[in-house]
Amino acid sequence: MNPDCPKCGDRNFKIWRLPNLALIHWILNPGLVVNELMLGQRIPKEALECKSCELAIGERSYVVCPHCHEMHPSRVWAGKNGFRNWLGLVCPSCLRRIPCLWNVFSLLILAVTSPLWYLPYRMYFRDRQVLPPAMSTTPTQLSPGKVFIRMATFWGGFMWILMCLIPETLKALRGQAMSYDRLVTGLVVWALGGVAVGGFVSYYVARKNGQKHTTKP
Repeated sequence: MNPDCPKCGDRNFKIWRLPNLALIHWILNPGLVVNELMLGQRIPKEALECKSCELAIGERSYVVCPHCHEMHPSRVWAGKNGFRNWLGLVCPSCLRRIPCLWNVFSLLILAVTSPLWYLPYRMYFRDRQVLPPAMSTTPTQLSPGKVFIRMATFWGGFMWILMCLIPETLKALRGQAMSYDRLVTGLVVWALGGVAVGGFVSYYVARKNGQKHTTKP
């Protein structure tokens, strides 16, 4: 049975979990490896969206801790709290980790690189005490346009530098000729990839900031 909504007292929730298409996209999109492994952005396996509240989706979405069963607003992990969550989201009440989804390509990279990180994780990071995120009392309203520009620029630029500029620079340092065609082609490819990632994230933000219709289903 669903818990009561803290704002309206109703139990009319939409449950966000697999096989939701947005969550499937998070799992299967190789571009989101950067978000997970480098930025530490994680998505809970299950979230609740109240269908009775006449609020923006970001103000009527909740994550329930499976350990203490505390119901937390999803905006606890908005803004800067949305980053550096490599080991999962942390419950502000019991400080235990909330199960999150993994991108399949992130898991593949982790499997290949496991000899580098497994022992430090096992011996130190796995049981390390973490501080609970501090939630702002003021709702954060992000502009989808700004999110699109920043994500497209950051992600596309980062991937171009990592996959094209650095390898070609290393070739030049070894005395080999740089491939300017590869630099230009890579710039186009990763710019399009940045547009795709920025479009997905800005669409999510637009939904999160959008108002619910006043007509009940």
